[in-house]
Amino acid sequence: MSQDKLLSTIGLNIKIERIRARMTQEDLAELVKINSKHLGAIERGEVNLRVLTLVSLAKALDISLDKLCK
Repeated sequence: MSQDKLLSTIGLNIKIERIRARMTQEDLAELVKINSKHLGAIERGEVNLRVLTLVSLAKALDISLDKLCK
């Protein structure tokens, strides 16, 4: 899988899980201690996120890293 495709997949999965958790981007960003605009860019697959940010997002959404990457 290409890097762009992987980033898009992860971003979409984060968005889906955030919506399932009934959180706004602002809610999730606050939990993870990132800017909500940065979270929006992550969800759109526009930025290469840090592993620690990915782990924090998975924890905040109560899902596995594996689920975010599929």
